[in-house]
Amino acid sequence: MNNKIKIVVYGYPGVGKTTLAGTLEPLGKVLFISFEAGTGSIAGLDIPMLDCTVNDKGEILLPKARLDKVKEAYKYLLTDEAKEKFDHIFIDSISEIADCIVESLQNNPEYSDPSKALKMWGQYTKEMKTFIKLFRDLPHYNVIFTSLLDNDKDESGNFSKGLAFPGKISQRAPQFFDEVFMLEVKKDKEGNEHRMLLTDSTTNAIAKDRSGVLEKYEPADLSLIIEKIKNKNNLKKGDK
Repeated sequence: MNNKIKIVVYGYPGVGKTTLAGTLEPLGKVLFISFEAGTGSIAGLDIPMLDCTVNDKGEILLPKARLDKVKEAYKYLLTDEAKEKFDHIFIDSISEIADCIVESLQNNPEYSDPSKALKMWGQYTKEMKTFIKLFRDLPHYNVIFTSLLDNDKDESGNFSKGLAFPGKISQRAPQFFDEVFMLEVKKDKEGNEHRMLLTDSTTNAIAKDRSGVLEKYEPADLSLIIEKIKNKNNLKKGDK
């Protein structure tokens, strides 16, 4: 039963990506997996958190140890205990995970020779793809990833907003997800600010809604979005 919804949300620092985890609670229990140093924005929410930046004593972990910790989390999510306990997995963020993989490889003696740089970046791409696909393909959870925003040049030389992490894998990553949203703050006619999710690409921003049921801009509420997509899927099943 792998009909769960897998989303990546990206945006500028401070726009409120982390707080989107709280909007999932009406649809069930959330496990928050953090690679970010500092999660004060969800401190007031009743959301269990796995902090991959520190060990059980609260001591800062090196990049390789952080990656090992999230691998253990993945194994736990395959257990019946986790499946019964959680409905959503919120991973914050791909950008930090990518940095950890790069630092871990750079500290690996196997790649200490500058002539091995190409090989190292090839290994980085492989590990990033593996990480994203492993969590994306978890069959019992809705999985939401966050990413920082990057302004990058497309093939035509125009600047385009997309996911921010090292290597060309960042440009290919959106194809790994059915739903790619950019979180931004927009003003209404009265000048009031609202956080909105862009769900369809523009001339300078990447976004995607494979479900086809979302408006170009949706309120920054993941529960409402997931319900919309689920309702469409349920209608399709009823037509069969």
